[in-house]
Amino acid sequence: MRSGSVSQASAIADISTLIGVLTGKPGGYPAQAVNIAFLWYQRVFSQETRDELALVIRRPALDKYRPLELRLQFFEKYVQSCDVQPVTQQVHDCRDPNDDKFLSLAVSTQTPLIVYSDPDLTSMNSYRGV
Repeated sequence: MRSGSVSQASAIADISTLIGVLTGKPGGYPAQAVNIAFLWYQRVFSQETRDELALVIRRPALDKYRPLELRLQFFEKYVQSCDVQPVTQQVHDCRDPNDDKFLSLAVSTQTPLIVYSDPDLTSMNSYRGV
């Protein structure tokens, strides 16, 4: 996990999309979206989004898709490829307050792209240029 300023344009992936990469078919839509976005953008997350992924990835309900060991390997590889960034501006505009953390991170880091599949984020279409 790297820390510091982002030197190139950055992108954020929401938790539901990352879980979709793990639970979907290899090369499925979530995997394609994440792979394409991260070819051109630097991955970023905040401590809060990292912590949420760490919790969700351990849910027993995901055992039927991938063993815990593989999910933890995915988590470690993902974390190592990301820049951790501080959230300096809190926003409270999403209808699901749990998703405000992604908007806050995007606004704080001037991130132009969130790769998401969460319906509460998809309903927002565009948000402050993100």
